[in-house]
Amino acid sequence: MGIPFIIVTCPTCDKVLEFDTPSRTGLGPMIRKCNKCGETFVSGQKEWQEMTLPRRAVYVVCSLAYVGFLSVAGGASAQCAFALFTHPEETKPLAWGPISVPAAVLWGLAIVAIQIWRVLSSVRRSGEKNPPYRWSVFDLQVALTAKVMSLLILPVFLAWGLGGLLSLFR
Repeated sequence: MGIPFIIVTCPTCDKVLEFDTPSRTGLGPMIRKCNKCGETFVSGQKEWQEMTLPRRAVYVVCSLAYVGFLSVAGGASAQCAFALFTHPEETKPLAWGPISVPAAVLWGLAIVAIQIWRVLSSVRRSGEKNPPYRWSVFDLQVALTAKVMSLLILPVFLAWGLGGLLSLFR
C-alpha cells in the first residue's frame, strides 16, 4: 500500500511539472506555463477570488486538518530527530517527548502562515493581468503537500546520519 499522488504534466511535452497528494485544496494559479517548452495550459486550480464560498470553506477545513496533522507529525519528527542525534544507539527513539510540543507549535504556526500567505498571494495574482504562472521547486503555491512531507522526514534522516557519525567519536 502506498500514498497516492497526482502527477501534473505539460499537455504538450509531457514534462512532469508537479506531483501532489489528492487532498490538495484547489487553490492556485489557474493558468500555468511549462518550464521546458513554454506552452500555457489550464491547471484546474482556482484563485481565491474565483472560488465559491463552499470551495473556500473546503480550503479552510483542509487547512485546519493540515495544521492538526502536520503539528503532530512535526512534533514527532523533531523528537525522533532529537533522540537519534543525542542517543543514536537507541533502537526505539521516543516519538513524543520534551521537544515534541514546542516543535508541534512551530509546525502549526508555520502551516497557518503558509496557508494565509497562499490566499494573499492568490488575491494579489487575481488583481494582476493573470499572466501564465511558472513555478519552481521551492515555490509554495503548488505541490505544497509533497514538499512539506519531505521536510518532515529530512530532520530524522539528518539526525540519524549525524548522530551515527558523532557516535564514532564518543
